Amino acid sequence: MWLAVISLPLLFGICMGLLLREEEGAPVYAFPLVVAYGCIGICWELHMPASSIFERHDESTINLTKNLAGFCGACLLIVVVSRFLALLLRDLCIKWNVKEETLEIDGEQYPYIQA
Repeated sequence: MWLAVISLPLLFGICMGLLLREEEGAPVYAFPLVVAYGCIGICWELHMPASSIFERHDESTINLTKNLAGFCGACLLIVVVSRFLALLLRDLCIKWNVKEETLEIDGEQYPYIQA
């Protein structure tokens, strides 16, 4: 059980790293969405656990795991959606602000971008 409690924040941290990096091809949405789906599934199952789960674990451990999984899943979904919308709006704003003008600097022609 403690391995599950420790691995959830570890997976959460890896997913946040994949979502918030600024490299080419970033962010990666597939892995964080799969982890969020799994976390929400764990939280849903532990909301009304089966009797076999109650036989193996006490209620405080079940509540800890349920709350941790729900928090991780909800935060990942919020970050995925907000990051996607922020990058989409940024790209749209850059496209709208590109003008046909060019600037000449030291004999080189550069497109004028107003950001």
